[in-house]
Amino acid sequence: MSTPRLKKLLHLKFSDFSLFIQSVYYLALSKRKIKRSSFKDVAPTLGGLNQEIRKELSNSEYAIAEKIRLATMRASRVVPFRSVCMDQAMAGVILLKKHHIPCTMFLGVRKREEEIGLDAHAWVVCGEKIVLGGQKSLFYTVTARFANNFTTTISEEK
Repeated sequence: MSTPRLKKLLHLKFSDFSLFIQSVYYLALSKRKIKRSSFKDVAPTLGGLNQEIRKELSNSEYAIAEKIRLATMRASRVVPFRSVCMDQAMAGVILLKKHHIPCTMFLGVRKREEEIGLDAHAWVVCGEKIVLGGQKSLFYTVTARFANNFTTTISEEK
């Protein structure tokens, strides 16, 4: 990790640094789950299939969701593996669940422009805002959605 990045991390407030550490852990856990399990086994841990929560959040909930977004994006740049949208979305959902913030994780596909085939993407929405996955999600056709219902979590076993 470069010195400027390390200095930035060391100057974070304790709560933000704690979210960063948790994000690193949950990114690794999510990546491991994706590599070792079939999607059929992982899907139930993400929430209610083909359900969506569009509850408007309070300003404080949006602030926490934004901190989780920042921590997840920071962590994705320093983990020793290639962190992609799926493990970022899964890690984000776990952290949002821990903070009791309702969210929906979306999976989508689009036709690749350069090649024959499809491109997949995962993103997380809280209220009316895309928290993880960015504006590029607007170009994907939704194939599945998982509503955060606070009762399921990604198991830390296996």
